[in-house]
Amino acid sequence: MEDIGFKKLDLDNWKKPDEMTTAFRRLSDGEPKIIQGNDWMRKILKPKLIGQVPIEVKRLFEVVRGAFAYGYYFYPLYTLGTKQLYRVSESAIKHKCRLCSVPKKAKSFCEKLNWLKGQEIISESEHTKWTATRKLRNITSHPDNQSILMPSMAITHLSLSSEMINKLFEDI
Repeated sequence: MEDIGFKKLDLDNWKKPDEMTTAFRRLSDGEPKIIQGNDWMRKILKPKLIGQVPIEVKRLFEVVRGAFAYGYYFYPLYTLGTKQLYRVSESAIKHKCRLCSVPKKAKSFCEKLNWLKGQEIISESEHTKWTATRKLRNITSHPDNQSILMPSMAITHLSLSSEMINKLFEDI
């Protein structure tokens, strides 16, 4: 079988945990223990979106969470979910701009972020974080090769994104 650098799905392995995911360990009583699926799920389920976040954004966010959950079985889904998470973040900005009646001339993600900063709806530090998300969205939308993120990195992105999205809508 050709080695493609990650699990190649077939009828025998598609329901089994990915060996890459089960390679991760945590210390328990001084001993390394495999991080089980439920351990990953607890981390994946921890970030939440607040009630004021538009339902459209929440739906997109839950699809990302689902991709992460099934990353336990197919490791590249952590990366695919993270790429989708950047688009979820862009959607959150679009929804915030609609609520704030952003001028029609602010069409791009960048222009929307700059308008929100100019209106002091987001702070300078928030603008910096959102700009980093925008740049990551751009980079990951035009890949030359398959990148692979570690689950912990993907889950960190999920947590940070949920915090940023919640902050956008907490005053509504």
